[in-house]
Amino acid sequence: MSNGISIALFSYNGSGVLDPTLQSLSKIIIPNDLPSEFILLNNGSTDSTLDKFNNFKKRNSAETTIISTTQSGIAEARWDLIKSAKYDIIFFVEDDNIIEPLLPYTSWLLFDKNPKIFAVGCNTLLPIGKSKPQDFKVVESAFAIGKQDNNATNDVTTNRGFAWGAGLSVRKNRCLELYNSGVRQVCNGRLKGNDAELCYMLKEYGGKIFINNNHLLYHNIKTERFSKTTVFKTVFQNTYSEFYLLPYHKQLSPSICDKSALKYYIRKNLLSSILELLQIRWLISLLFKFFREMSYSDIYLLAIRCGNVYGLLTCLKHVKESIANIDIIRSAKNTRLNDYT
Repeated sequence: MSNGISIALFSYNGSGVLDPTLQSLSKIIIPNDLPSEFILLNNGSTDSTLDKFNNFKKRNSAETTIISTTQSGIAEARWDLIKSAKYDIIFFVEDDNIIEPLLPYTSWLLFDKNPKIFAVGCNTLLPIGKSKPQDFKVVESAFAIGKQDNNATNDVTTNRGFAWGAGLSVRKNRCLELYNSGVRQVCNGRLKGNDAELCYMLKEYGGKIFINNNHLLYHNIKTERFSKTTVFKTVFQNTYSEFYLLPYHKQLSPSICDKSALKYYIRKNLLSSILELLQIRWLISLLFKFFREMSYSDIYLLAIRCGNVYGLLTCLKHVKESIANIDIIRSAKNTRLNDYT
């Protein structure tokens, strides 16, 4: 592992959106004196993803490695890339991401200027000309679209604490230190929230989370993902997975780590969430609209309220796993800091 940047793309059956993504990768601008590589991970695809990876490798002179794995979740694919990367800064690209040419390099610059930064995200837009439903803006953040940084400092460590996985960069050595200490992500497999969890882990390890405000990523999501069924599913999954990561939120920790306090918190909030979901006037208004006629605002609220209930019903086991991870991270952090004294 040495100073440089590894641009790491992973895809599962993403052939339908890969062409503009790979085209944007071929236009990346990185100074000649900064070592770089491409790592393309085929995550058990059954379409032509691997063929497109091979064609990209043939057409480009840059060092390119192709990895094929059996189908797994995004979290596992990201860790496979972390372990395979040659360089210390890893810039992740998902198969529907179109990146501006200077985005990876300007993200690398943030790391280079501040060794306390462990993760860097970026702001995202839909591609120019991509049509979307009229009121889609209500739910666009659930699809990693929008501005992540509302202050002039680039630092979201305190007020947000995470960055979206699309265009996320991390320090390889800090991630591997956690992995080698025994930390394993709770939001694994197909669970949402794995990108936020990785950032929470790095933040707990003493790192800062920044947003690159200089260049953009265009999230070229498939049009069918605008369907109301998919919107409901995405918001629902995002909502309940956050309950699995409760111990990382400072307003709940460390008291939430006490088992009796945790069970009390779940009972108290579960009751209020069920009552909120079962508000008579609100339910009646939804029944009159039926699902197809609901606005995105209606679907967003319904998905959050259902996600709150489901998350509280299922979070106990996962919260305990998060607590165990935090204990390992804090121990590893103390060891790391002691090594510098």
